[in-house]
Formats: sequence, structure tokens, C-alpha cells
Amino acid sequence: MPQILKREISWEFIKNETPEIKEKLVNDILTLFQVRERQDEKDKMKEVWLIFLMDYRLTVPEIFQAHKMALKRELLDDKGQEIECLPMLSTNTTGKILKAYERFKLTDKQLEIGREKLAEIMNAKPEKTEDEKAAEKLQQIENVKKCVKEFGVCEYGFLVYEDFMKNEDFKFFSKDFPAIYDKHFKKFIAKIQSGNISIFSIKEIPMKEKNHQDIMNRLIRKIGVKKHELEGIPLQNAKSEIVENYLKQC
Repeated sequence: MPQILKREISWEFIKNETPEIKEKLVNDILTLFQVRERQDEKDKMKEVWLIFLMDYRLTVPEIFQAHKMALKRELLDDKGQEIECLPMLSTNTTGKILKAYERFKLTDKQLEIGREKLAEIMNAKPEKTEDEKAAEKLQQIENVKKCVKEFGVCEYGFLVYEDFMKNEDFKFFSKDFPAIYDKHFKKFIAKIQSGNISIFSIKEIPMKEKNHQDIMNRLIRKIGVKKHELEGIPLQNAKSEIVENYLKQC
């Protein structure tokens, strides 16, 4: 995690901090700026300075870092000029420094990336247990069975194809995969060629067990078919048909 993000999220805003932490911040800034006024003058400045900070949505580490960056000439004011840092507590100087730091945060890429990664972590869904996964798969199988029983077809049958492959009697139906895939591959090509100049005839299309990579490349190049669609849709349709055939015989 970037340090700039840690400074932002690991602490409360300054107005919500304890008196002890606020007091320490004042002393740290006094030391950083080498302020040498008499103690009574310092005490007066502390009170005014701390009240001034309460309007900022910044944390103690951010406020200290901003002053440190200003001393190192790493922050510029709204006119693009270096901020003059005198050895004294000044609400005017601190105001310029903190506004410059807020502008710096708006454009810092490390902070932006860090916030995005943190959001991903915070919004991540918990991993399902093995029991939950098993129950979900059983429900999926039941849904496909119900769909085939009611409508005779199920376009999502491919989702349970590998599960049914564990059954010996299903393998009898799966042996027809090459021919069924070939049928769906040809149908898919005929569909995407409609409205376009025909690149090749259906007779040119080889069976699944033969190499048809050249045909796929020609479709991708000439028509702009997406490779994952060309590889996936006929495959899914073939698997769904085999599942349908199997369930109709059960």
C-alpha cells in the first residue's frame, strides 16, 4: 500500500483526534520549523493554529507530511510558486501548505491506484465454501433437467456437460461430439456469413477432428468475428445438444 494512502486511511481526521495527539502534532511542527519563540507565545499560537486545522479533512500524518514537503520545496501554491516557510506557527502559511497538499492528492497516481486496489479488496465477495459450491452445482443440474423436460431443449446444458461426463452411460452420447460439433460449427458460420460476401462454401468446412484453424483465421480476418465467439458458441451448442439427448433418454 502506498505511504500516501496509509497516511490517509490509518488515522482519524485531525478534528477527531485526542488532545494528546493534537499536542504532539503541534510540537512536531514547532520542531520541524525550528520555532524559537518564548513558551507563552508558543502556547497562544498553538491554540489558534489547532483551531484553524479543524476545518481540514486531513489526518495528523498528512498534515505533518504536507509541512515537510513544503520545507523541501515539493509543494507549490495556487500560483505555482514555492511556499515561504518561516520559523513560526502561521495559519496563513499552514493554509497555503494544506491547500497545496490537497491539490497534490488530486493528481497523485500512487494514491489513485492505491484507492482502486483498496476498493477491490473491500468489495470482494467472500469465497464460497465447498458445500456451497456443491449445492449450487446440484441446483444447476436440476435446473437443466427441468428445462429439458419442459421445453425439450436447454441452451445452458453445456454448463453441466463435464459433470455428466462422470457418468458411464453419458459417455455413450458424448461419443457423437465430433459430428454434432461439426453441425453447429457449420450453422454458426452460415449465420455470420449472411449479409456478407461468402468466403467459402459449407463443403470446405472440415470436421472437428480435422484442423479448421485456417477457416477460423479467415473468418476473423475477413468478417471480424471475435475468436472467443467462433471457438465458444459452436462448442457450447454442441455440448448442450448432447446433454439434451442424454436427459431425454433418462
